[in-house]
Amino acid sequence: MQQSLIGYSPYRSALRQAKLQENQAASAAKTVTAEIVRFQITPAMLMAVMFVLILVFGGLYVMSFNKVATKGYMLKRLELSRQELQQQSDIKTLGLAKVKAMNNMLENGSFDHMRKPGEVTYVFGEGVLAKAN
Repeated sequence: MQQSLIGYSPYRSALRQAKLQENQAASAAKTVTAEIVRFQITPAMLMAVMFVLILVFGGLYVMSFNKVATKGYMLKRLELSRQELQQQSDIKTLGLAKVKAMNNMLENGSFDHMRKPGEVTYVFGEGVLAKAN
């Protein structure tokens, strides 16, 4: 009977509980390490990861190529517009040169209604000015 009383002592039950907690902690650590060891990289997982990476990088490449192609079309359109404007400018410059040409003025009679000035007075300063009477 004394053995049974010693077995139920409150001090012994605290020791048993401490040992039980230690055993549970050790078994939990073993299960965690066992779960870590069980995780293996399989060839199928590697292929899946590679496939996803190929898709992501392929999408990025297509997006960047599309952006560059769009800029190329815009540059081509702007270049055509610039050429058209340059042609219009050349045509206007040619027309202006024709109008300013001395032969054109003589043929049109632009000088017919002009008269010679009587007395010309020049004023000198920062710029040269002329006054005709």
